[in-house]
Amino acid sequence: MLLYDDMIRSGGSITKAAQTYRKSGAAKIIMACTHLILTVDGEAQTLQKVLSQADALITTDSIRSADSLTNAPEFAGKLHFVSIASLLAAAVMAGGRVDEPLPDLPPSAP
Repeated sequence: MLLYDDMIRSGGSITKAAQTYRKSGAAKIIMACTHLILTVDGEAQTLQKVLSQADALITTDSIRSADSLTNAPEFAGKLHFVSIASLLAAAVMAGGRVDEPLPDLPPSAP
C-alpha cells in the first residue's frame, strides 16, 4: 500500500490511514510526502510515530531536517530522501516558466 500526503507535520493523518489499512490486511505500507516538516520540539517523536506504522517513508529534501535525526540508526533503512535540486534548477533555468514537462529525476529511493 502506498500512502501519499503533501506534507507530514504531526503525522496524525497518515498514521491513522496506515493503521486502518493494516487492520484491513495491508502487508506492507510505504509512505510518501512532498514536505516532511519537523519542528525542533518533538521531531524525533513525530518520526517514531510515523515510522512505527510504515515500512518506509520517502520524502523530498524540500525542507531541511536535522542531520542527527535523518542519520539516526533507529530510522536507517526506513527514511529516504529524494533530492529535488535538479528539478528546481530546471525550473529556474526555464525562467520560472514551464511550458514543457521538466526532466524526470533519477530514481534514488526504493
